[in-house]
Amino acid sequence: MRTAQSVNLFQNFEITDQSRLREEDSWMLGNVCTRTQRVIVISPFPNRLGELIGRLASDCFDILVFHRYDPLMMKELNVNTIIYDLTSSQDVERDAKHAVSLFSQSLRQPRLLFLVNGQTAAAASADSAAEFISWPAGDIRETVRRISEAVPESGFTPDVSSGRSVFKDLTVDSRKMAVYRGQVRLDLTKTEYELLQLFLQSEGAVLSREDILNQLWGSSYFGGSNVVDVHVKSLRKKLGDSAGEAKYISTVRGVGYRLADE
Repeated sequence: MRTAQSVNLFQNFEITDQSRLREEDSWMLGNVCTRTQRVIVISPFPNRLGELIGRLASDCFDILVFHRYDPLMMKELNVNTIIYDLTSSQDVERDAKHAVSLFSQSLRQPRLLFLVNGQTAAAASADSAAEFISWPAGDIRETVRRISEAVPESGFTPDVSSGRSVFKDLTVDSRKMAVYRGQVRLDLTKTEYELLQLFLQSEGAVLSREDILNQLWGSSYFGGSNVVDVHVKSLRKKLGDSAGEAKYISTVRGVGYRLADE
């Protein structure tokens, strides 16, 4: 990725006194996350956010860090939440509105969380498309809690050790390429299985018909995008789902499909 930087959880801070490793900070020892949430951090000075990035990563967030907004990169990523650093902004309200307008042009329209300095946070205007969070934080745990509450749950739980994933009452066994609804194994074709996996991996982000077409059939496919609708209809039928009352796959009119909400 051209503008993304690799995040090392420990490059921006170090423990100089082992006695400071309190029980509440045991997250630094590391645990395997069986469920993660994805966020992007956009900051001109990401080194100033090392503590926040490290804590979010330890709390099972998958994080991509960018120095600036890149429309081409944003178009390719299935991320529901953007943490946008405005702590150096001279006009928070203006820059926040500008950021909202940029992302409103995206089909996926992620949730925006703005980091602002403490004095600005109290005066920042409320925006229906954004939330302002004070940084640096007096209590890092409170900041992480607010971010966790703002990031939508996907309802999708991967189990790395067993190769199984759960979404509502569906269980997907990637090792056997098998899908179960409750205790009943569903008879899916290879394409239907891959289509379901694509929806699960997107974690609720909207997938256009072109997105699905390219990922499952490749850019060299010359057929129409209606092939996607045909396979979604077939998959829904086998899942016992319907477009009118979607439990697993929701239709986004004029765009495509996404994983249904909880």
